[in-house]
Amino acid sequence: MSRGHYFRYYLLFGIVVIAIWSYYSYESKNIPQKVAQSITTIEKVDSIRFTFKVALLAQKGVLIYVDALKLQDINRYYDALDQFEAAAAFINISYTKDQIYHAKVMPILDKIIHLTRNKKLRISQSELAYINTLVNDIDEFSELREREIWNNVQKNYITFRTNEYKIAQLYRTIAFGAFIFLIIVTSQLYYLNRLLRDIRHKESALKKLAFYDSLTNTANRKLIETELEKKLDSEQSSSQQCFVIIGDIDNFKRINDLLGHPSGDKIIVETAHRLKAILRQNDKLGRLGGDEFLLLLSEISGQEELISRIQTIQDAFVLPMLIESREFAITLSFGVSSTKTPDGDYLNVQEVIKNADIAMHKAKQEGKNRYHIYNKQLSEILEQEHQLETEIKRGILHNEFELYFQPQINMRTGQLTGVEALVRWNHPTRGLLLPREFIEVVERGILVKEFGEWVIREAIVQQQKWLIAGIDLHVSINLSAKHILTSDFLPSMKKLVVSLNADLKRLHFEITEYELISHQSVGIENLNSLNGAGFSLFLDDFGTGYSSISYLEKIPVSGIKIDKKFIDYIDSSGNRYLMVNGILTIAKAMGIKVVAEGVETGEQFKYLAKSHCDYLQGYLISKPLAVRELEQFVKHQYKNVIEPLLMEDDER
Repeated sequence: MSRGHYFRYYLLFGIVVIAIWSYYSYESKNIPQKVAQSITTIEKVDSIRFTFKVALLAQKGVLIYVDALKLQDINRYYDALDQFEAAAAFINISYTKDQIYHAKVMPILDKIIHLTRNKKLRISQSELAYINTLVNDIDEFSELREREIWNNVQKNYITFRTNEYKIAQLYRTIAFGAFIFLIIVTSQLYYLNRLLRDIRHKESALKKLAFYDSLTNTANRKLIETELEKKLDSEQSSSQQCFVIIGDIDNFKRINDLLGHPSGDKIIVETAHRLKAILRQNDKLGRLGGDEFLLLLSEISGQEELISRIQTIQDAFVLPMLIESREFAITLSFGVSSTKTPDGDYLNVQEVIKNADIAMHKAKQEGKNRYHIYNKQLSEILEQEHQLETEIKRGILHNEFELYFQPQINMRTGQLTGVEALVRWNHPTRGLLLPREFIEVVERGILVKEFGEWVIREAIVQQQKWLIAGIDLHVSINLSAKHILTSDFLPSMKKLVVSLNADLKRLHFEITEYELISHQSVGIENLNSLNGAGFSLFLDDFGTGYSSISYLEKIPVSGIKIDKKFIDYIDSSGNRYLMVNGILTIAKAMGIKVVAEGVETGEQFKYLAKSHCDYLQGYLISKPLAVRELEQFVKHQYKNVIEPLLMEDDER
């Protein structure tokens, strides 16, 4: 046998050894186990929809149950029970996907079902509160479990591309060359090759889940923060500057409630599309969540270029969006933050995003559809407002708030017929505070409903005490637009009035015209319902808004209050006082009452009496008084105040 034949045998033997060694080395790296691990991770991601559905059904169930208790409706009760049982069914379905979630939530849901079945419509308030606590526990654990799963997804993606994976690629290449000569293991090579293709596919899916928003196909919070961190590292070696802009769709919740979530998703997608269209090559776009987007603008030379870029972004939303064959004028509020402080120090990623978010909320407060550039004072104001909100909540619990009352007189009879309830805060360290020092924080925060109901309750109780003491006065109470816009506003008002046995004829609710203009659709509907239930409505600060007369036609008001600014015209030179006469003429033609507020001079009193104004209040009669002071004023001082004014008016 020739030396060449021996060489071929040796070569074939070597190829067999290499093939076998490569195959077993490849198998020893546990690649199939890694594939199984990635598939399990994908299945865990799929379990998120079950946890979300369980939490949603539990929340919906408790809302229906509360409604059933209010109405004592047995059918609604069974509807609520169906929701809880459906949630239990989803937990059982998700058992194979997430046993941890099943073990934690199922006992809680069993308690809810057991309690509602036993009690039906005879449940106590403490037991109902306990059910609410259990539902909140389900919601909190669902959110916690979702975060754990997402963290696991990202961790698996990051650890996927390990050294063993790279070595396994090398083994596959060597084995592939050897298996060309070894037909008997070709099928095994094909199988292993398919496994690797699946790994790449799962790896791509994991990357998309971990770093991209599934709805808009833009970067998610994790990826955009990573991009921002890279920009911050590279910016220090460049003369150009980066800016972060956070944009939030204005009134998005209202659009969602009107059209539903699928249409809301379409608006988010169209918003992302318009933002992508105006980005430059080095700019980045990401969705932070909900209706919030983050734009990273690179290579900005100065303030002028920044403002130009912001205006370009705003111009992208000039044209309305066509959603479900309907046009919607969509606007965004933007908060802008530099990546550097005014002193030139570089901020970290979280600081930049936080500053832009603060500026965005400031733009919302200023009226929406605008932008605000962050400055240090904004953080200080936010901290002060947060502290003040905490103190307000404590003040409500510790009865630090007190109602003062400013008298209102009937201009035809000269009698003191009513008062306006005004809030004062007996602050433990700052003394007596007027509403202008805290009311804006109340109306912007989460306490607006609680605070508003406290004012109404205290005013009604005090009016009833006066009636027992022989002091018959109607009480005017200011309503916040945000309170009116709460979903349970009308039912809670009816419940409050019934529980206090209030006389609606002695109650007037006041709302400012500006607030009506800002929230006209839902607000006017609630006000019409309020009027239909027997409540009297007065339009406060009349004349200071944009379309006063048109709102008199839309809202069933019993009267209007002329703003002090117009009352001051009476004492001024020229003929601006005729505006007051015009308002009185319009009100008389429409058959509604007029209250003149802020009256401070005898000249104003005489003019209003001559012009047949219905009611009057102001410092000319009295400043706002505490309860005991008002009682003394009614009994001993009022005649001494009003009689000289009436005598002067008679002489004229």
